[in-house]
Amino acid sequence: MADDKGPEDDHFTENMKAARIARKWSQGDLAQVLRRHGIESMTHSTISRMESGKRRVGLSEARAIAEVFGTTIDALSGPPEGLKDTIELAKVLGVYRDARTRIKYESRAYEKAAKELYSYLETHPGVQPDDVTETLLRQVRQSAAGVAIDEFKLHDVWTERAHQIGKGDPAHDLIPDA
Repeated sequence: MADDKGPEDDHFTENMKAARIARKWSQGDLAQVLRRHGIESMTHSTISRMESGKRRVGLSEARAIAEVFGTTIDALSGPPEGLKDTIELAKVLGVYRDARTRIKYESRAYEKAAKELYSYLETHPGVQPDDVTETLLRQVRQSAAGVAIDEFKLHDVWTERAHQIGKGDPAHDLIPDA
């Protein structure tokens, strides 16, 4: 069968690579994200073959790639210069989503560690001087959300983001003159 590859195929893989690089992802990183989006057979070598033009991108793969980068198949298939803003948005959005994911996982890790430390301190009195134990107990009684709010207050974030914090957010009540 003749190779019926058109310019949009080249644009798609060129734009896919540019979006991947803008996110500072390796080919393996993109493959891993695509596997989480249901493309189980995706590997770094598959991404490499796609980007080098040795393998065509299937429709379900193209849909997943567009979703991962927060764009459309049409945008990825167009000329690269038309995708510049979309790639920049994908980069900023990726940083935001990664930070949000880290907050979720780290909050869970904090809560687990605080629970374990609290239990240990309660069952091993005298292992630390009383003032150190009391300080630690006071700290572990604070939730991950409380720690985050303290950081929020400490770094005076509301001077930069007060107009963006929604009324339903617990930090909204901390904003002076809210």
